[in-house]
Amino acid sequence: MLRTVRPETGRRRVRDAPGVRASVPSDLVNAGLVADSVLFPGVRVGAGARVRRSAVLPGAVVPADADIDGAVVLEDGRIQHVAEGVSA
Repeated sequence: MLRTVRPETGRRRVRDAPGVRASVPSDLVNAGLVADSVLFPGVRVGAGARVRRSAVLPGAVVPADADIDGAVVLEDGRIQHVAEGVSA
């Protein structure tokens, strides 16, 4: 598990929970759907929002009804889309 942001914050892998599938949330407030994503501490996902194949950085807020796929959500809420097929 990642321990780069707030080492004192516990981490856990959540396989399946309401609105969460195969993601790594920590102190997540989730009112939407999160799948195949990494969410850092303090993240809030608004009602009806969908986050897929993305990374949401510490403290970021995903607004209600947002549809985010293949992106990085920055701490200030800005979204950086990742080009399809790009690998590191």
